[in-house]
Amino acid sequence: MHAFDFSAAAVTELARQDASRALAEDVGAGDLTAALVPAGRRALARVVAREQAVVCGGPWVGAALRQLDPPA
Repeated sequence: MHAFDFSAAAVTELARQDASRALAEDVGAGDLTAALVPAGRRALARVVAREQAVVCGGPWVGAALRQLDPPA
């Protein structure tokens, strides 16, 4: 049995790989909803919950966002 390395670096790399595969599958040649935001403009999103919540998957969200909008 293979034990997973739960170090921050290993989780970050796994998230990067997973996000890359998911974006290639889901977005492919383009994201139709992204066309709603004109090129060169930035969009801001807010998550609103009606009750207290636990949000999981932070490293995967960060990895996907960095791939979609790399830091300058």
